[in-house]
Amino acid sequence: MNAASNERITALEAALSGGTAMGEHAAWATALVASAGPSHGWDPTPWTPAWRAVLAAAGVPFAASGDRPPVTIDDSLTAPTWSVDQGLRLPPVERFATLTSLPLKPVRLCINHTYQLRLQIAVGIRLWKWSHCALVINATADQQDGFLYGPQHGMRLTLSLAPGAAQELTW
Repeated sequence: MNAASNERITALEAALSGGTAMGEHAAWATALVASAGPSHGWDPTPWTPAWRAVLAAAGVPFAASGDRPPVTIDDSLTAPTWSVDQGLRLPPVERFATLTSLPLKPVRLCINHTYQLRLQIAVGIRLWKWSHCALVINATADQQDGFLYGPQHGMRLTLSLAPGAAQELTW
């Protein structure tokens, strides 16, 4: 994670948790959370810090009062699998952390099924979702371009993010 994204993410997560956002992004984070309302995503509490970090880098949105989707950790897997019937199956965190965007597609399809949003961009782009908008932050050291599909049928929003940059998307 680069310093600029770390500052943005820290301020945003403090504001989302009801704490006091600090640093140069505090006003931005506090205003965003106040105007956007409750966020939508997975409940972070059952996940270890290592899992939260790699899932967030894969584009999983987290929310304080979030959902607990059916997820199984399977030591025999080398990449995630997902189906409506079986839910999401993940390899151990050490293997999951080494995956690139294409092997992570089942995770993004699971998010699409639950929240009607799907990232098509490199690993390391963080996603937050609200009822009328989304926020993405580039936590990588490189320029990243791609798309966010949804939440409305046929909607494709263009993403272009410098290292540490944030992009707000509304619908």
